[in-house]
Amino acid sequence: MSTSVVVEMFEFEATNRGSLHTLGLATCVRIAVTGSYSNGSRGNDRFLAHIAEQLTDDRSGYIGLQDYIYTIQDALSNGMEINEIVIVVPDVTRDAGYKPDKKKWQDEKEEQDEFNNAVIEEIEKNNFGEVKIAKHATDTSWELRINADKKIDFIDETEDGAVYETYEEWKAYQSGSESDDEDDDE
Repeated sequence: MSTSVVVEMFEFEATNRGSLHTLGLATCVRIAVTGSYSNGSRGNDRFLAHIAEQLTDDRSGYIGLQDYIYTIQDALSNGMEINEIVIVVPDVTRDAGYKPDKKKWQDEKEEQDEFNNAVIEEIEKNNFGEVKIAKHATDTSWELRINADKKIDFIDETEDGAVYETYEEWKAYQSGSESDDEDDDE
């Protein structure tokens, strides 16, 4: 029987079996990493973080982020190879009531973008591999999970009948939505 571990805000978890998930994601950044060992080594191969916009006491970074990165680096030094990295970030421009000409929205966007970019840069500077970025509105809650089979997917918790999507499914849907929006403008 596989277990599912809930990752709370300001926390991260690493495991080599079962699944990991985090709920209630609105303005936090979430990072999911999966890997595998080809050299006979064993260790954690699933890593999930729920990073909130709160700095550490020494203001050196966001709570939990550096320890999360160190945990992944430790697995890499033990022979793990990264399979997939997905970062799910909030984007206020996707909110239903977003008005780009309003100062409140401009300020929120600037603050959120600064936070998102800082987290993404921390992950990218470690050269873990291709980082896939998925964006969602901040006016809905999302769940992100890594399944027991190491598939990373997410779901809009507020949408009736919503189904879990992988990054590739989300990206294909986003591409279709953007072309539909362009058709509406014509």
